[in-house]
Amino acid sequence: MERIKEPAVAGSFYPKEKDILLNLINGFKTENVYNYKTRAVIVPHAGLIYSGALAYKGINQLDKNIKTLFIIAPAHRVPFEGISLSSYDAWKTPFGNVRVNQNINKELEQKYNAKIFDDAH
Repeated sequence: MERIKEPAVAGSFYPKEKDILLNLINGFKTENVYNYKTRAVIVPHAGLIYSGALAYKGINQLDKNIKTLFIIAPAHRVPFEGISLSSYDAWKTPFGNVRVNQNINKELEQKYNAKIFDDAH
């Protein structure tokens, strides 16, 4: 049976309803002043109403052909040392489930001493 991680802050940091969230994100669209694509961006992760416009601009620069996305973020509620990985098969979002690449997780565990620690997520 697949293990799906339920959203932790849907309805507080961003709308949990797909249509409402999509309308909010579409409101961030502006003319693209940059003429390049990248494989990495650093964007803020506060509530969507505070950081969404800037995050949208950064994420919009990502190459649309990327196959793997790494999200690096601090753990706000559970202290731990090192890198925490997710054991879930997918994370539920208003736009559908996002698969977790467990093969990459295994590689990160072997090479960088990362650990599965779902409480951090």
